[in-house]
Amino acid sequence: MLTHLPWRCRRQLDSAEPLPPEQIIQLWQFLQRIESDPPELASPDEEPLLHIEDVLCGGIAVLVVLHHDWLTDNSDRMAWCRRKLEAVVQNPPTPFPFDSESASGERQWNAFAADAGISLLAKNRDDALARLLVATSVLSFHYTTTARTLFRAFECREQLGEELDRLLALALQWAGLSTPYSLAMRSRVDALRHDWHERKRALIQDFVDQRLPIELPNIREINSIAAAEIETIQAQLFPELTRTRGTRRRSRRRGRSRESLYPESLRLDSHIISAAFTWLDLRSAGPHERRKYLGFIRNFLDIVLRSIPRIDDPELQDVAGLPAGFDDWTFGLVARAIPCLTGSEDPQSLWQPILDLGLPAHAWVERFFWYWFIDGLRAAPSPDDFTRLWSAMIQHALESSGWNPSNNRTYDLDGMIYQLLGFDLRMNKLGQNPAFAPAVAGMESLFASAAQRWFRMPKVVNGFVNFAVQPAAASLLLPGIRWLAVVVPSFDSYDLRYGLEDNLIAFLHTCWEQESQRISSDPSLQGAFLSLLASVVSRGGHAAIALRDRVVASASA
Repeated sequence: MLTHLPWRCRRQLDSAEPLPPEQIIQLWQFLQRIESDPPELASPDEEPLLHIEDVLCGGIAVLVVLHHDWLTDNSDRMAWCRRKLEAVVQNPPTPFPFDSESASGERQWNAFAADAGISLLAKNRDDALARLLVATSVLSFHYTTTARTLFRAFECREQLGEELDRLLALALQWAGLSTPYSLAMRSRVDALRHDWHERKRALIQDFVDQRLPIELPNIREINSIAAAEIETIQAQLFPELTRTRGTRRRSRRRGRSRESLYPESLRLDSHIISAAFTWLDLRSAGPHERRKYLGFIRNFLDIVLRSIPRIDDPELQDVAGLPAGFDDWTFGLVARAIPCLTGSEDPQSLWQPILDLGLPAHAWVERFFWYWFIDGLRAAPSPDDFTRLWSAMIQHALESSGWNPSNNRTYDLDGMIYQLLGFDLRMNKLGQNPAFAPAVAGMESLFASAAQRWFRMPKVVNGFVNFAVQPAAASLLLPGIRWLAVVVPSFDSYDLRYGLEDNLIAFLHTCWEQESQRISSDPSLQGAFLSLLASVVSRGGHAAIALRDRVVASASA
């Protein structure tokens, strides 16, 4: 029962279902017993699986959150719970040696302290203990505890009022302190560790005393301060090392004529930011909250865009590296937000700056579309709403010089277009949903323009023939025959590598299987189909020859 209690308490709190009266008494008595006579949790040569504080705080959180009235019926009960919570937060147990910030802390004492603290704070914003519990949980070792604290606060935002904003400001301040704090705590310099411990304690106390402003601090400024403090600590600990200050990383590999510029990495702890805003979703925002929440999203996107170096000469420079975790998280927020925006909220202002990054930052553009076809698709109210926004993106790219293969190198451009058109079937499941068929049919003319502009690139063609055989794209099969007949006969063996030949045969097979009568009755369409078929048959593949024989047999019959 001891080792399972934290798990049971977490399940009970997440379900928000009160305990039966007899179980309340049993839980209370059990907590009293282990408090008066703590059991041994491990033998001398073993490491325990949990702290006794995890058990006590889990049980107390259940009582405080789900049975507050039962506790207040007897003042001694509530007083005991508050004493135990305060004792734990003032003298927390030593973390296990192999614990990790990214590990789940859902069943540890500080996560339960967060549940209890938010519940108490929602009832009394001036409750000093509640404020201490909540602030300590925001500054927890585990990111999951920070996320849980802010998510619970969001759920209670009506009762908390401006305290939710103060908690967000606290989390952002901690994001700036966290990395230099961790670095200082790993040093052997007692004075350095003491100074940073006091800074953390002072930040918590500022929240407890309500001195911390409710306005969100400037994240870029916090990041700059964090970078300077990290370098200061590193200079103290490793004076023999030198660091380049205030410049972007640049490199030019031997034998290469292009210069690689690297994005500016965040020096603050971005995991804390994503944890603190885990609740951020415009679909859950009230009318008076939308503007503020959309401002958060725009702010995060601006940080990502500003981190990418500006390219002065695309012929001689490119952006190296890949999007980081904060970039991924932000793109997910943006993708979910775009379908939720009204016309006056200007959804294009969220996606256009990403598309306009263009070829130099193609990895970021491609990564955005991963999230657009997953999170954006889920957030869209209807297929028509999604394809309307998607069509606007495609049209913008068609009109943009940065997406024109005539004046851009195609070996990275084809990857951007492949993602833009939804051809990455690992990420895009739209094609498998027949409900999208009418909406995709309405995009036929747009795909025709895309084919005219981009189907000279084999990777794009390969993506199309895989996409067009999906149920939602059935309307593109017959037009696709004409589009492909213009370009495929000119492809050579190099162009048909990486599965394009087999995929093209599969496309033709699907066309003939589903639309043989319409193909046979339209001379121009039949000519285009036979031209494609001849292109693959000329390569001598068994599948192509078998398809040719089937077509010939059908014509004879």
